[in-house]
Amino acid sequence: MRSWRDLCDYVIARLCKQMIYVVAANVYFVDIATATRLTLVRRGWPCAFSDGPSTAEAAASASDVYIVIGLNVYQGRLPQHYIAYQFEQTMTSPWFTEHYLGLLRGARQVWDYAPANLDWLKSHGGLNHLVWVPLGHTLVDSSPLTGSPIGPNREAIVADKDKDIDVTFFGAVHPRRAAICHALIRSGCRVHWTANVWGTERDRLVDRSKIVLNLHFYTPGILETPRLCYLLGRGAFVVSERDERPGNEALNKPFDGCVVFADYQQVAQSCAHWLRQRTAADREAQAQSMHRCFRQQVAMVDHMDWDKSETILSAFDHRRSQVPVETSPTLPVPGAGEQER
Repeated sequence: MRSWRDLCDYVIARLCKQMIYVVAANVYFVDIATATRLTLVRRGWPCAFSDGPSTAEAAASASDVYIVIGLNVYQGRLPQHYIAYQFEQTMTSPWFTEHYLGLLRGARQVWDYAPANLDWLKSHGGLNHLVWVPLGHTLVDSSPLTGSPIGPNREAIVADKDKDIDVTFFGAVHPRRAAICHALIRSGCRVHWTANVWGTERDRLVDRSKIVLNLHFYTPGILETPRLCYLLGRGAFVVSERDERPGNEALNKPFDGCVVFADYQQVAQSCAHWLRQRTAADREAQAQSMHRCFRQQVAMVDHMDWDKSETILSAFDHRRSQVPVETSPTLPVPGAGEQER
């Protein structure tokens, strides 16, 4: 059964002969697709979710453009006009095969969340049509039926006293991650490590956790802003490694004050400090401060390079959407759910 959002998108698509479609290649990218669509709608573009062109005729359309998130794992028809929103980590990820680089070269534009990725794609991939599109929070639209905000956002942070997990980590198994989690367990912390958890189950785990940990999979690691945006939008207390890639200083800066940054060797100690030497009231106050900081400092719609990104969209002469979208200016959207690493 289709949701009310699918119905609204269908109606908009029928009203607008030209559309921007946002495609999440799999479940890992749904949060990113949601944030991207809402940001474009706020800018006035007619924009809808899609699984990709359903027919060869649709794929050949000269009037529609598809923003494909997760092009490296996309299995659908490749549209004639597409923008690739790229979330793999260059230098360290095995995804950068000649086939994937060829798909990126075929895009009208390549958006990427990390400046260092753009440098690598230009020097090693031969790509020039590159735009930095960092993630952040944006306004969320409300259900026209219930008025409830979409996505795992909240105005009130769950009280620390109601949380029964000391530290939660979301991500794939890796020895450097295991070392930190095992150190926390040896120190007496209640640690929950899981992967591939989404929706309400993920929301509940975050709400039960005093601290949510963010650790790199690859080294040197790019700051996992898709994961951080979701967690901060949810109101989590986050301890994280910093971005380690030269040229990516711009990724760390907006999150100063939004998360507790610690070097890898100090991550377990930082968690222990907040769990053992600080009170529940201290942690709750810090989570509230992180949440406010995120809403104020990391606005996706404000720090995108819209001059460049909208130039390519304007080339398709899309009509600006006249369909009103109810918004809640105080709620952050889920930033994203990066591929589970």
